[in-house]
Amino acid sequence: QICNAVLISNFKLQISNLTIFFAKDRDPEIRKMICSVLAGYVWDTDNPYVKNHDTALHKLAKNIKLRDSIQYIEGGFKDK
Repeated sequence: QICNAVLISNFKLQISNLTIFFAKDRDPEIRKMICSVLAGYVWDTDNPYVKNHDTALHKLAKNIKLRDSIQYIEGGFKDK
């Protein structure tokens, strides 16, 4: 069961990363913070993606999905 929990957790993280990676209208400041972590600056606790490493990417992905859903609804359910 531990193995399944790890696989599910990794899968959720991969989905979050895809949502973030392919997001429209990406915020340059958020991109800078994530790139900083990827470049190895993991000791910078002022960066929320370091400080809240266990939840920050998931929250960002959820916010992107919510934003995109609202835009889709406001656009009359039409794909762009």
